Amino acid sequence: MENNTFIFHVHLPENIEKVGNPVVLGDGKELGSWETPIIRLRQPFYQNPTSKMVHKSNDL
Repeated sequence: MENNTFIFHVHLPENIEKVGNPVVLGDGKELGSWETPIIRLRQPFYQNPTSKMVHKSNDL
């Protein structure tokens, strides 16, 4: 089994909620670079746990 070490950085820009493009960059070709980021992160959905808890308690 071969051991590989990769260095990577997760770039989370300021005001990511409004205008953000979070990406993963690293020294492996699979990770991409500043010029050509390959892995872009995204939040699949926004969930407010407080409103969800209130909604559940109202269903009782």
